[in-house]
Amino acid sequence: MVLYSTKKRESAFQKKIKKIINDAKKFNKQVDDYIRKTEYERTLPPPPIDRGFIRKMKEQEEIIKKNEIQKQKEKNYELAKKQYENDLHEIMEKIISIKEK
Repeated sequence: MVLYSTKKRESAFQKKIKKIINDAKKFNKQVDDYIRKTEYERTLPPPPIDRGFIRKMKEQEEIIKKNEIQKQKEKNYELAKKQYENDLHEIMEKIISIKEK
């Protein structure tokens, strides 16, 4: 009579455990490397600032603000012009209705 040994099951289980352990070690190594890298970068002086680039960005922001203000003024002007035309039209109708009476 042939009995099946449990060595295969144990070895498969052991392989899975070893693989999990190796994956955990690899992950821990990556985490340690990341922590080491960030600690190193924190010790470095801040990167140099390109003041010309900052000035250009500020100029662009000012241009955008001016354009928005100009568009708003034009919109307000058009609304005021339309209101003026409507008021003038109503006044003319009143004058015409008074003349007809």
